[in-house]
Amino acid sequence: MAEVSQATLGARGVRGGALAAVLAAWLGASGCGGSEPEPAGLQELRLPTGAVLSPDHRWLFVADSNLDLERASSSLVTVDLQRFLRATAETPRMEGEALTPEAPCRRARDEPAVSECEPRFFLSREHGVRLPTGLGNLVLDLPGGPEGPWNLLAPLTHAPGVAWVRVTHDASGIDLECEQNEDELCGERHVLRTVRLADAEVELADDPARLSLDAGGFRFAYLPHLLGGAVTLVDLDAPSGPALTDIRSVLIDPDSRKGVGGFAVAARPCDPAAAPAITQMCQRPLLYVTQRFWPGLRTLTVDSGLGRWVAFESGLDAHPLEDPDLDWLGSAADRPRMGALAFEDAAGERLLVVRTTPPALLRLDTRLGDDGWPLDQVVGTLSLCKNPNLLALHRPADGRALAFVSCYSDDAVAVVDLSTFALLATVAVDDGPNELVVDGARAKLYVVHTLASTIGVIELDRESPDFLAMTARLGLID
Repeated sequence: MAEVSQATLGARGVRGGALAAVLAAWLGASGCGGSEPEPAGLQELRLPTGAVLSPDHRWLFVADSNLDLERASSSLVTVDLQRFLRATAETPRMEGEALTPEAPCRRARDEPAVSECEPRFFLSREHGVRLPTGLGNLVLDLPGGPEGPWNLLAPLTHAPGVAWVRVTHDASGIDLECEQNEDELCGERHVLRTVRLADAEVELADDPARLSLDAGGFRFAYLPHLLGGAVTLVDLDAPSGPALTDIRSVLIDPDSRKGVGGFAVAARPCDPAAAPAITQMCQRPLLYVTQRFWPGLRTLTVDSGLGRWVAFESGLDAHPLEDPDLDWLGSAADRPRMGALAFEDAAGERLLVVRTTPPALLRLDTRLGDDGWPLDQVVGTLSLCKNPNLLALHRPADGRALAFVSCYSDDAVAVVDLSTFALLATVAVDDGPNELVVDGARAKLYVVHTLASTIGVIELDRESPDFLAMTARLGLID
């Protein structure tokens, strides 16, 4: 089955209100006969599409999407990682034995080296809230620093929007607050759907893709849309919490001048002593956006004082990454081309880009040329497993840096050694690997499996005999 997430929506060309019906039929939703769907569970994993680690590494926040429409809403749930990983280190019960809070894990069927655990023993109802259907990826903003409070934000793909939840914590635990009612459904103020432009309220465009936080100190988040060329700007420091501040159709095909779809955003690190011309001496961010259906990148910036997008007509910001021979694609013009991206180094001189079709990881030279613009030249291409989309980096202080890419169609995670730009391993995982979360403090990689509704744990400790093997999962495979 193809990907059930933002990448799938783009591949299928599904728009706005049609999305729910298509996905319900595609996934075989059983909510029929006129009965009301049940509320989303707060102690389960169902079609998770996103996850993010808390700054203290105690909690893993997970977005359950409800993309099959079997429940009345999505849910945001919280995994107690400390308890979960401690349980996986204990001797698991044998296959078929009953699980209890005292013995919550068992040996996985046909995978004796994997300990799998019952989610409800590590998910507390008091640490979950309900949000509208279609939660995508999660990001964690730290407006008050690591000590908090924190803000969780996620795009909504069904009825387009951006949801946000405030998280406070102390020695006794955490608290999620979104003006939720007695059914734990978040209030309307925590679901952003419009932006005021001039004297009009403009609705968020259809098909939001991946939400990204600025990594260079600018207090913005960026949300490209899969179709139509729109990009939404989120002000993280608005007076009443995060707010939408601008939306414009600025992702344009340089040849046809028509709007094309975006997928993910990465901000180039900026040094005032060697600042790209576009940044006005680092007063504006330099943003790279992958195009979902055009094989290239687009660079944008933001007028940080006005909180408005700035696009360019010079042509310097269109960076085609097409392979010289893609005849095998035939007429599949709507096939997704590009996935996630991330800067490999702190100077912003190397950019890693996932190419979904044909599957590869690209390395770009983003050093500045004599004209003050990045070179943006492809200097490495590494073939990967099928349908790669998402990317995560691991930079251990005492080891070589690694890149991880989730390959949705092959149920695998590709591991790339960045010192040699070579494939180190392809790790078999559960159905539909999607989001990847690196836990550097514990040397673990958490893999969110959308189709299997599980979270896998891959060992990253090079001294361990289980290095680059999946050793545990949250969720049971029957």
